[in-house]
Amino acid sequence: MPVVPARDVARLLVDIGVLLQRSGAHTERTIRNLKRFAASFGYEPEIFVAYSGVTITVQDDEHEQSTTLFGRVEHHGVHLATVAAISQLSWQIADEPCSISQVRTEIQRIKALPHFPRWLIIPMIGLGCGALARIAGAEWPVAGITTIAAALALFVRMMLASGGFNALLVVMISAAVASIVGSFASLFGLGPTSGLAVAASVLFLVPGIPLINAVIDMINGYMTTGMGRGAMGISIAFSLAAGMLTGIQIMGVSPL
Repeated sequence: MPVVPARDVARLLVDIGVLLQRSGAHTERTIRNLKRFAASFGYEPEIFVAYSGVTITVQDDEHEQSTTLFGRVEHHGVHLATVAAISQLSWQIADEPCSISQVRTEIQRIKALPHFPRWLIIPMIGLGCGALARIAGAEWPVAGITTIAAALALFVRMMLASGGFNALLVVMISAAVASIVGSFASLFGLGPTSGLAVAASVLFLVPGIPLINAVIDMINGYMTTGMGRGAMGISIAFSLAAGMLTGIQIMGVSPL
């Protein structure tokens, strides 16, 4: 018989589920990991994952009572180190069961896993976009403009996101900034591939993780969550296109 109260297990599972969803895990992986945690305490939970939150029901067989808790996913990001750490912890718990307080301590440690610092992320993303432009055939000056445009746009995105602005508006403004700066390659006449500066400088805004997770969710039968992720991915793509169009129109250049 389980010795850990059902409500304590439900709280733990909701906390882990929300953390996984916020970090970019798809639905099947989230449910699989949560069931692995629950099994280590002797429970078989009912789990419902939606785009906006996670609902957990844990049945207490001894008292014939059930506990249902809901955790809201306020924003969706990408932190794959967190997803991998939770998955690894779930396997460790399955092999060597431990107390719920120990699991909570580990989850708090995982929550505190550091992101790369901004001073490193911004130039690296800029260089990545510049390298993609170069691979696509852009001249070195065009690749340089691409690097500057992407780095500046990412800085703007981080500033706006930290200010609590709407996520779609942040994408649109960031894409506009990248397009405006990238358009200088065409204005300066840096070569026949100048248009690549605009195209490549916004690549970091492409919603790859939401769209990939949407496909995975729908393949696995989680249609509601998959459609939610897909709708958000498409909305981000439209915001990206709107920002590019705005920047190009402001500068009066053609991306071709």
